Amino acid sequence: MTTTTGDQLAAVSQTGSTVTFFDATSHELLDVLNVPPQPHELCYDPDHRLLYCTSTYRSGYYDANEGRSHELTVIDVDTHTVVTTLDLRPDHGPHGLALDRRRCRLYVSVEATDTEPGGVVVLDTRTHARLGRIPAMAPGPHWLVLTPDGRHGYTTNKEAPYVSVLDLDRGVFINRIPVPGSEAWPSPPTAAT
Repeated sequence: MTTTTGDQLAAVSQTGSTVTFFDATSHELLDVLNVPPQPHELCYDPDHRLLYCTSTYRSGYYDANEGRSHELTVIDVDTHTVVTTLDLRPDHGPHGLALDRRRCRLYVSVEATDTEPGGVVVLDTRTHARLGRIPAMAPGPHWLVLTPDGRHGYTTNKEAPYVSVLDLDRGVFINRIPVPGSEAWPSPPTAAT
């Protein structure tokens, strides 16, 4: 097992089912780690030195998939090993990730189930316990960002003509912002000065 302590870059390969680590200065390949099929997004937790990786589908893409996944892989960035794989069931199709370091929460956007609209699963970053689920009132919330104070979250929704606004303190959907087929955020929102 290799131990790495310098600055790194991690890249996910959806078709290769891997996370590849590079030295951020020299760009040297450090390691390639196999993860569950169809890895989708990464989020780094610097306080616990963990990298979270969502796996969205068993194979395929969006409406052309062969089954939704429910895994969230937790990776040690120093040893490039899988610490654990969290099972998000009954939720599936995890996409975006957002970290609230101050509150020790990880937010994971998930697709709609047969009984629930798409939403955001809330996890404790210290224990990985599930703290709750917030409905985003859309079939497939994708990207997720938080306000700097961690009180509100915003999800883009490819299949819905709006961005969902969530009150993270109360754990509820509060508003829609009209944006047809929203996909990604250019940058997180910033606080007004």
